[in-house]
Amino acid sequence: MSHVTRRKLLADAAAVAAISRLRKGTAEPNVKISKSDANAPAPNLPSPASAAGGTARAIQTPFTPNGVAGSLARLRKGSRGKTPTEKNVTADWVASLAQRGNPTVYTSQNSNNFAYIGMPVGGIGAGQLYLGGDGKLWWWDIFNLRTQSGSEGDYLNSPTQNNTGDASQVVLAQGFALSFGPADKPIVRTLDQKGFKTVGFVGQYPVGQVNYSDLDVPLAVKLEAFSPFLPGNLEQSAFPATIIEYTLTNTGSEPATCSIAGWLENAVLVHSGGDTSMLRRNRIKRTQNAVMLLADAISPAAPAAAPQRPAITFENFSDGSFSGWKIQGQAFGRAPASFATNESARPGWDRNALKRTMLGHYMADSFNSHLGQNPDAATGKLTSRVFTISRNFINVHLAGGMHPGQTCVNLLVNGKIVDSATGDNSDHFRWHSWNVASYAGKKAVIEIVDTATGGWGHILVDAIIFSDAAVGVVHPKSAPDFGTMTLSVLGSPEACFGNSDTLHAQLPAAAFRPSSTTARKPMDQPLVGSVGQTITLKPGESKTISFLLTWHFPNPIPLRLKTTDKRWYAAHFKDAADVAAAIMGDFDRLAGQTKLFRDTWYNQSTLPHWLLERTLANACILSSVTAYLMADGRFYGNEGTYCCPGTCTHVWEYNQVTSRVFPEIEQRLRQMVEFNPAIGFEPDGGVAMRGEFDHTVPADGQCGIILRTYQSHKMFATTDFLRANYDNIKKAIEYLIRTNDPHERGVLTGAQHNTLDAAWFGEISWITSLYLAALHAGAAMADEMHDSTAASRYRTIAARGRAYVDANLFNGEYYFQKADPKHAHHVGSYDGCEIDQMLGQSWAYLAGLGQILDPAQVAKAIDSLWRYSFTTNVGKYRKAYPPGRWFAASNDAGLIMCTWPQGGYNIKSNWSASYFNECMSGFEHAAASLMIAHGRVDKGLAVIRAIHDRYNGSHRNPFDEIECSGFYSRAMASFGVYDAICGWKYHGPNAHLEFNPMLAPENFKAAFLAAGAWGTYRQRISASGMTATLQVASGSLRLKSVAINGPPHLNTSKLRVNLAGRPAAAAVAYNGTAYIVTFQQDLLIAEDKTLSISLA
Repeated sequence: MSHVTRRKLLADAAAVAAISRLRKGTAEPNVKISKSDANAPAPNLPSPASAAGGTARAIQTPFTPNGVAGSLARLRKGSRGKTPTEKNVTADWVASLAQRGNPTVYTSQNSNNFAYIGMPVGGIGAGQLYLGGDGKLWWWDIFNLRTQSGSEGDYLNSPTQNNTGDASQVVLAQGFALSFGPADKPIVRTLDQKGFKTVGFVGQYPVGQVNYSDLDVPLAVKLEAFSPFLPGNLEQSAFPATIIEYTLTNTGSEPATCSIAGWLENAVLVHSGGDTSMLRRNRIKRTQNAVMLLADAISPAAPAAAPQRPAITFENFSDGSFSGWKIQGQAFGRAPASFATNESARPGWDRNALKRTMLGHYMADSFNSHLGQNPDAATGKLTSRVFTISRNFINVHLAGGMHPGQTCVNLLVNGKIVDSATGDNSDHFRWHSWNVASYAGKKAVIEIVDTATGGWGHILVDAIIFSDAAVGVVHPKSAPDFGTMTLSVLGSPEACFGNSDTLHAQLPAAAFRPSSTTARKPMDQPLVGSVGQTITLKPGESKTISFLLTWHFPNPIPLRLKTTDKRWYAAHFKDAADVAAAIMGDFDRLAGQTKLFRDTWYNQSTLPHWLLERTLANACILSSVTAYLMADGRFYGNEGTYCCPGTCTHVWEYNQVTSRVFPEIEQRLRQMVEFNPAIGFEPDGGVAMRGEFDHTVPADGQCGIILRTYQSHKMFATTDFLRANYDNIKKAIEYLIRTNDPHERGVLTGAQHNTLDAAWFGEISWITSLYLAALHAGAAMADEMHDSTAASRYRTIAARGRAYVDANLFNGEYYFQKADPKHAHHVGSYDGCEIDQMLGQSWAYLAGLGQILDPAQVAKAIDSLWRYSFTTNVGKYRKAYPPGRWFAASNDAGLIMCTWPQGGYNIKSNWSASYFNECMSGFEHAAASLMIAHGRVDKGLAVIRAIHDRYNGSHRNPFDEIECSGFYSRAMASFGVYDAICGWKYHGPNAHLEFNPMLAPENFKAAFLAAGAWGTYRQRISASGMTATLQVASGSLRLKSVAINGPPHLNTSKLRVNLAGRPAAAAVAYNGTAYIVTFQQDLLIAEDKTLSISLA
């Protein structure tokens, strides 16, 4: 360091970052490459111009040493034939990783006509509603009834917008249109790709923006759609609502009078109303500030009930045979199954559901554990004897996969399918009733079909009953999809109009015709209403027309929770009109804060747009049907959409969004579920991995609970959350020690159930590293609780563990799993190079816990992970290792879960071993954050960019990262990448904030979040010194100290601190890595105020 002059240091911005990493022992050695290598082609990666929205240019930052050339050489380091991976990257692609670029803009040309794009624009835990790339709303999953809405197969077969052939979608008559031109002959254009020649979509979650223009239209239109999203304020981000704002600009030379109208189909009882006499009703309501379309359903006068004939049990398999059924294929075997037949192969929550809901002793079951690796692999069909339809309803009690046409029960009349039912991707039996009164006297057969071979590729049936009344059907007013909807236009009633019964066949023109204020129609007739507003614009003038869509379906959801199954909004609003009134009453603040956060995150940053998009996009998972906010305040989440219940600890452990953006979610999970003995907390300190659904205690999930608690504690302003939960935190730590480390060696042994859906045995670097991180987190929390005995004990155990892991679980290239001789053939990664081998170190960096493994060995292991497991063509790898699911296709780039440079691959050890061959984005995000935090910035960015490119809107939904299902919660690990690239750490109770930018630190600006506040941090480094500024955009921020990472040997005597333009007394000390600025008195930075720090 001594021979590097200060002038040289400040002139070379790349060296600033390099020196910081050298202090950590993480900088890579210099690499020389030829000019020809730097320009080699990369056929498997999209061009940076198309992917990042800008033209690639040669840059020297942030990659050190040797800039892009050095990075290119490092990124091309291959496996030397030890794994079938390739590294086809170009200099332009590498350079684009660090460019600011432009927001990604999708057009009809580069997005396959916006077929796949769907950004969730509803509130947290309030249902799922997409904004499409052309501005249309789609995937209306707000009605509390399970649809397929995402499965592991969606990566290769992405759902498309408003596909009426997709049985899992609700497709409504809904849209918006623009009317302009002569009053007697207006021109009407729908606000979508059909109405405008040029449409561009920019998805900056939580706000989606669509721009419309056309040479034939003298108006430019900008749409912004979102639900209120206020970081740190969960309940004001949980409205069942979408704000839709159109800003019109007169691009002509004459004044223009124009209108925008929106229409909405009344979809109350969209699933449950078919066999009822209920009527849908629309009403137009006028207030001082809006015109509202209110949609609901009402009961007509009840007719006299007809007498019912006795029910007939057609089949319940009670004799243990398929007598009367024709058997085809192998799926169902030769006889019905009992509960015990396949019990051991089913996950615990499915065993429990099946046991609770199965009616008898036998069932037709196509889940076959005897097939070994994939119990869903067999296909087949059962066909019943012919029967005469003699009752009004056929009722089928079934469970299993939700694959219409593949895992289903069909009713055939005259050889044609007239009705069909599927399971809901669970082994929870439910009744499905078909109204067959119109087929009375006709001959029919029933088919039980399984042609699916992937996940949930099975069907179960244990009873078929003929009756005159539907079995298990509730009254429509008690149905999950009974409720209300509204569409409002905000503005003076004199300028607004509405129609309760817009003629469906005459849309969009009919939406502009004010008409009736009340309309009623039977359930089998579409009822569409509309509202709109008229404005006049001078040449060049712009005005905004705001619409508000709300929904309210207050009845219980079939989640099977021990606590209430009603949504949060059901307890806080009486109907959708009440929701609308609450938002309208605070509209400017709710909308303004949401858009301000959008601008702060994306538009006031120096970080690459593509990176900001990818790291925050997965926060939308909270606004998908993966997440639920319940009436009692409980937060509940599946692993993905309708997949795997119980806010699973070993999956949600990877999530970095909730602890940072909405820490109240973590607080509620601990206090209401995971530390609640009635639901998820065992007497011995174990945390049930799925709450009330499965009380297995996974080792990785248990560590994750401790780490998540520490991370979220630091996002509160006080220690109240920690203090309230500290006893249970200690119990959770003691559980790990007592169960898997009884001799306090710092190494977990014994059965270690984990997120790869099996118990592993032996000494596993992955899970033990999590244990070491959890011990350090426990020690840090003990320090704050003045529990020195516990803090000392946890650190002592962790120190022993670090020494053992570094000496015994590192093979010179990477960390590995040491086998337990008693379980030598059990599933595990063993000698494989596994993606999570240092997950605990990744967590330690994010939580500010420092180095828990040897930094030099971590660097080698990261390099090996890149060398052996990253490939720019996953398809080539999968040819060599075919088992597993596809979340990265041929010519996609990705980081393989586990590769085998030293051999040892054994797919036969357990069905879950097929996971090793897959690319799953949540794991990749976690690995990338480790790479970046450890100074391997180029490798980390390349991994994230590979995910970003895989989810390009030209072939799939950019907002839906898929694993076992859609909107998979593990993908929220992406937020950790943002933490790592900013080097952002915060401790609310200690009022401490720090930054260590890993990308272009000489001119860096990015958003930060803190307790009760968020804003921007900026730092500049030049030959004259360093300046750092904190500007609070929302709320107020209390600080005692700030740590900033800058070049060494700055003159600490030249410290200058100003708050809102006034000097503030402070002291500064350099600790070898950062400058710690401590204020003489606590500072309170108010909204819109700035704190500045300068060092000469």
